[in-house]
Amino acid sequence: MPVAQRYPKSLPTGPALSVTDGIQPGIYLVDAAVNPTGPGYAYLKVFESKSGKRLSENRMTGRSIRYIGWSEDGKSFFRYGSEITIYEGDWSHAYKARFELWHHAVDGTETKLTETKRMVNGWQQ
Repeated sequence: MPVAQRYPKSLPTGPALSVTDGIQPGIYLVDAAVNPTGPGYAYLKVFESKSGKRLSENRMTGRSIRYIGWSEDGKSFFRYGSEITIYEGDWSHAYKARFELWHHAVDGTETKLTETKRMVNGWQQ
């Protein structure tokens, strides 16, 4: 069970997924509250909305993977947070992307926990 004193914010009371701008276009901060019903880890998949193409696939999982709390009854919500970079595109062209948060259980099953859409830019040096 989550311990309220250990969290910098109040404990989440429902599912949520938010994606906010990072320090540069193409860099995003992801914050979520989820309730997986078994042990495992969570990670992000991001897709270009029109084509369905998965974005930054070879880097995204490694950058976003987090072990996460769980409750068998699904009543407790646990925080997830990561910073990710989308490499497709550049600062000049925005496009819509779908952010999906997935749970990989210790038995190997995978479940989509939540998703959201927003406009993004690709990162450029």
